[in-house]
Amino acid sequence: MRCAGERRPVEGSPRNVGHPASVDALGPWHLLLILAGFVLLFGYRKLPEASRSLGRSLRIFRSELRGMADDDRADQPPAEPEPR
Repeated sequence: MRCAGERRPVEGSPRNVGHPASVDALGPWHLLLILAGFVLLFGYRKLPEASRSLGRSLRIFRSELRGMADDDRADQPPAEPEPR
């Protein structure tokens, strides 16, 4: 027996699709296939250069995010001390 506010899932809705619980998890074989795809696409000589470039880009991105957060903190007025 269902509650008054409870609805039945619509046919073909994502809740109704059966899939294993580990659909979102990447296993070691998945990662190995992805790595093999990168090697085939870029070649083994360009992979170190590409990973260095990606690392630099991520560092720059993180530093920019930190800078934006610092700017936001600097724009806020200082908090008033609590009266005693």
